Amino acid sequence: MNPTQTALRTKLEKLECHFTWGLEVSRYKLLSIRDHLEDIGSDESYPWLGQKYNLWAYVHHTLGSTSMALQCLSNKAEVAFHQNNPLDTMGPWLLVHYGNLAWVHYHLDNQAESQAYVTKVAALLRDYPSPSQGELHPEVCAEKAWTLMKCGQDKRQKAIEYFQMAIRMEPGRKEWQSSHVLALDSVIFSKRQESEFLEKLRLAKEHDPDNLYVASVYLLRLGRSGQAIFFT
Repeated sequence: MNPTQTALRTKLEKLECHFTWGLEVSRYKLLSIRDHLEDIGSDESYPWLGQKYNLWAYVHHTLGSTSMALQCLSNKAEVAFHQNNPLDTMGPWLLVHYGNLAWVHYHLDNQAESQAYVTKVAALLRDYPSPSQGELHPEVCAEKAWTLMKCGQDKRQKAIEYFQMAIRMEPGRKEWQSSHVLALDSVIFSKRQESEFLEKLRLAKEHDPDNLYVASVYLLRLGRSGQAIFFT
């Protein structure tokens, strides 16, 4: 590498995105994630649509199709973020997205484009400082948590921690609350934890009534616990 390439690589490695999160997913799991994300489709009501395209792009790159990764990021992800978020709050949502674009262009040997996205990330960090100094933006924490959830059972505990960080900074995001509870679903080990989890599920169902998956998990867990189920 020449000095310019070395400097760019150093900047890339400091970005918060899929390429720096050390996801370490097997090829079998990557194929499973790819197919699962494809099944989700492009339903605009899906609250994680932009994050879906970011992860899908990373999966395509890791499976050897960097050009397909660029297509996912260029044509779909940013549009999805615009659909699901007010314009004046868009900035932090694009941190991971632009980071991924910087890495994809780097792997395609488009150094000028890669540097341009590194510069865009720096501008976003300047214009939209994190609400908690010295910590990741809540939007980045939430996307990292959601991504870890998709990448395997062994990453669930870390996903829970990142969801908790995001929710602590922005407690009003119902999709974060719901996904946090779903992440907890696989790490319940005791009767006491089960009781606490059922209460969290009940609250998530109330706050996010359109999330049918949360409702189905709640009913399933309620049935397993032996509690009566009433339909209203």
